[in-house]
Amino acid sequence: MPGDSLLKQLAIAEVINRFENLRLVPSKDGDIVLRGVIDFTASAKGCRTVTDSYEVRLRIPDGYPSELPVVHETGGRIPKDFHKLEQNALCLGSPFRLWLLTKQNPSLLNFIERVVIPYLYGYSLHEAGEAMPFGELRHGSPGLVDDLGEMLGATDSKTAAAYVEAIMRKKRIANKRPCPCGSGMRLGRCHNRRVNGLRVTFRSYLSRRTT
Repeated sequence: MPGDSLLKQLAIAEVINRFENLRLVPSKDGDIVLRGVIDFTASAKGCRTVTDSYEVRLRIPDGYPSELPVVHETGGRIPKDFHKLEQNALCLGSPFRLWLLTKQNPSLLNFIERVVIPYLYGYSLHEAGEAMPFGELRHGSPGLVDDLGEMLGATDSKTAAAYVEAIMRKKRIANKRPCPCGSGMRLGRCHNRRVNGLRVTFRSYLSRRTT
């Protein structure tokens, strides 16, 4: 649709205006491809401020934001064994959290600033021998469980798994079971609002993946 095309052009213009060393490059498959250098200054609680730059390639699918961008670091700085996916793409977070972020704000610039730059910032600290502020999420289902658990306040994998089990159960059944937090109370009298709210969102995410 013409409207969609215009929105994409505006989104790309916004990104290039912010990151003047990124350029739009030709693509044969309908995806948008940006290549060049991302310059940034970033910080996080308990960590120092870093000013750095990385050579990258961002492939934005034609179906964005329903389909997520694929990002590669092209300068050879980040090794293959550092938290990457197939074909050396950067592992930017759990698919559910990324989907949730783009659902709340589909701006491509927002995706770069809130997803790509934090990853690069974390690697800059790691490269300097410092702790990464956001940790390293496991890949696949274990990482998804950990991420959901973190959203619900879990501090260990066992509690995270219990929260995910509650999310996957029907509300009326889950509310009668012990709260995963370990309070001894039923979920319905403890963290029910938090779990029930995430249940709706997570099932919406699952339904989009299966359609």
